[in-house]
Amino acid sequence: MKQVEGKLLIASPHLNDPSFFRAVVLVLKHNSDEAFGLILNRPTEHRLKEVIAMVSDAVCVHDMPLYCGGPVDGPLMALHDIPESVDTADRKGVAVSVQQESILELVAQPNVRLRIFDGYAGWGPEQLESELEQGSWLMAEANSENIFCDSDELWQRLVTEIGRDIITTGIKPMHLPTDPATN
Repeated sequence: MKQVEGKLLIASPHLNDPSFFRAVVLVLKHNSDEAFGLILNRPTEHRLKEVIAMVSDAVCVHDMPLYCGGPVDGPLMALHDIPESVDTADRKGVAVSVQQESILELVAQPNVRLRIFDGYAGWGPEQLESELEQGSWLMAEANSENIFCDSDELWQRLVTEIGRDIITTGIKPMHLPTDPATN
């Protein structure tokens, strides 16, 4: 079983599922029984302040969109950079919180890199492995820069980087011109 937990899944240009069209998914859990993650590049029209006001009277200092984490209903989840406020393991500078109390504390902190998600992407036993074998997903290393960046161009940037890596590993350096303009 190929381990993808903590990696980014980038929807192949040939993936036909509209829920994942040009999606970039951070895989939070992957084992033989299940896999789940959060779509990083699906901001909704809902503002975080509005959503927090609907569930609590807590202060929210972040004027940002709520993100659609995927087509499966679930609790609000937060990705952030505060390791002390974490419900699950810290992954390369990115922490995950799912407890409402933790999320309410996070939205009140002005100096936190934060994304809040409604819903998640989920796969049953061996479903993700099958999709990977079919070429539905490309994979990349996850890092905090990709997770907290402007999500509008994330898919295109990652596909371009993966393509560049494929091309450069297939061409021997001695065949690359010193000045590409002379090619």
